[in-house]
Amino acid sequence: MEANRQIAALLAASDPVTIGEWTFHADSLLLECSNDSVKLEPRVACLLYYLAENAGVPVSRAELTDHVWSGTVVGDEALTTAINKLRNAFGDDSHHPTVIKTIPKVGYQLIADVEFLPCADGAPKSEPKTGKKYALAGFAVIGLLFATSPLFLLERTELTRDSISRVHPAPELPDKPSIVVLPFINMGTDPSQEYFADGITEDLITDLSKIAGLFVIARNSSFAYKHKSVDVRQVARELGVSYVLKGSVRRSGDLVRINAQLINAISGGHIWADRYDGQLNDVFGLQDKVTSNIATVLSIRLTASDKERFTRNQTANAGAYDEYLKGWEQYRHFTRDSFRRAELHFRRALALDPNYSQAHAALALIYWEAALKRWHKNTSSTFAGWVKARRELEKSMSNPTSLTHSLMSSMSLYNRRYDDAIAEAQRAIALNANSPDGYLALANALIFSGKTQEAIEMANKAIRLDPNYAAPYLSSLGLAHFDSKNYGEAADILRRSITINPKDQTPYLILIAAYGQSGEEEKALAILDQVNQFYQREYGRDFSIDWIRGQFPYQDKLDREFFLQGLRKGGVPEF
Repeated sequence: MEANRQIAALLAASDPVTIGEWTFHADSLLLECSNDSVKLEPRVACLLYYLAENAGVPVSRAELTDHVWSGTVVGDEALTTAINKLRNAFGDDSHHPTVIKTIPKVGYQLIADVEFLPCADGAPKSEPKTGKKYALAGFAVIGLLFATSPLFLLERTELTRDSISRVHPAPELPDKPSIVVLPFINMGTDPSQEYFADGITEDLITDLSKIAGLFVIARNSSFAYKHKSVDVRQVARELGVSYVLKGSVRRSGDLVRINAQLINAISGGHIWADRYDGQLNDVFGLQDKVTSNIATVLSIRLTASDKERFTRNQTANAGAYDEYLKGWEQYRHFTRDSFRRAELHFRRALALDPNYSQAHAALALIYWEAALKRWHKNTSSTFAGWVKARRELEKSMSNPTSLTHSLMSSMSLYNRRYDDAIAEAQRAIALNANSPDGYLALANALIFSGKTQEAIEMANKAIRLDPNYAAPYLSSLGLAHFDSKNYGEAADILRRSITINPKDQTPYLILIAAYGQSGEEEKALAILDQVNQFYQREYGRDFSIDWIRGQFPYQDKLDREFFLQGLRKGGVPEF
């Protein structure tokens, strides 16, 4: 009965959804059409909503069972009975289905047209109180493992050089030319144009990252030096690179000036400097000139693939690009309100250029991350957020970016489509060999597919590309070592992750399991005490296994049980 109340509380915050000619009112559990209505049981309603969220996609029986009966041991007949109740409610024929199709040896697929609707007053429903918070607490923690962006995982934790140096030493130089692009300075008289200078910097990082013969430090690590007086040689030592690109941007109306200078970070000498003037609608050409000149100066021979990636512009519409940069700047504040503002900017960009794939991918990212955070204010409902994310990703596939494939990998893993998750992450890396997000997505897909040694290699590559923001990669690396039964190594790595970002609860849980399996019960209990303090503060109760039992998406159930066993040995109760 308590589980049914929790499910009903979750659905009470969800907006209506049309399924074919039917409308499902989640708050009342009522399924109705023009001449009929049926009230569904809470678990059956939860099953329907999950199928609707994954409309058009086959969902395995194991995934459906984990979602609807999480924390409860049930037989296969429970799901079969619930599916039959749904079919009876719709009047659907299993032999000639129009709503729910059986996928032999896999599971089920909702094949009717689905559309999530706003509530009656046109505004998303507000999040319910304590009941829903309990029901979703496990999702809130474990959802961090599926997020693509390290920025999301770090929850904007401020890093200092001291905290960075404590957790990892200065890396060695790569075996190919290596560079960091420091944040370009906004030289205009309007401080509100800061987003534009940041956007130019990020685009230059992205463009340089597409060159296979160049090693490029990721944006997150580069922007750790924003608004700081730095010695380029010290920066180069901390990041392990040979060259530093710095510069400035001045925008006045539609006029743009970019100043750039390339510095040999070993000697401190200037190698090359230039100024680029043009119109806003030619900003992509200005960026291409900077990138091409750097490649020439560093004697990097561009391959045919490099040149193809350069010519694959995302939009030719300067207004759409400007709106995209404004949206991206808002996204990086990572609050409910900033997500709402980011969505407006991305949608304005798409109104100017409906084929702007990067804007579609950015929309998908905020819908996905908001869904994981249960920010219903922006997504209408959790499930609707996932549907919106998937739809935007499909649109971005016309001209995909590395972000598109990284995010698709994370969403595929969440839905237990392991081969798809690995393939999408590999596509992300193929488009951008310097993408730490791609390597993080691949590491997570490999971990839960049971390929831990490969996962360790990918996580280490991500850390090398983004050394200043290593926390999310360290969490994945620690989990991979735990699964490999390297408990001591796992514990060291997870403690480093916690030192960088003590707000992220994920490494705490893995660390408890590692201490539990290694027989270090006192250490496990000490970490559990810290976790319980957080859970008491946020949810009003201690952490327990039932909150996350079905949320670590291991392909092999024995691997998942091994992790849960580590938690039990570490002192975590079942309920």
